[in-house]
Amino acid sequence: MEQSRSSSAQSWLNRTVLGIALASLFSDWSHEIATAVLPAFLGSLGVAAAWDKAIAFRQMHLNPPQ
Repeated sequence: MEQSRSSSAQSWLNRTVLGIALASLFSDWSHEIATAVLPAFLGSLGVAAAWDKAIAFRQMHLNPPQ
């Protein structure tokens, strides 16, 4: 009885679930890195400070601090 419970409890963690979880993790990670690096990258290209502040303002409102 115990063995059937443990195998049914672990059956939800299959390749599909693991693949979706990893895709979600890497997607979130790459979006966070891109928004953190974007102002510095644009500044290195010589983009005006007003655009840099507008991007930072938008980012702050999309991802409010917790």
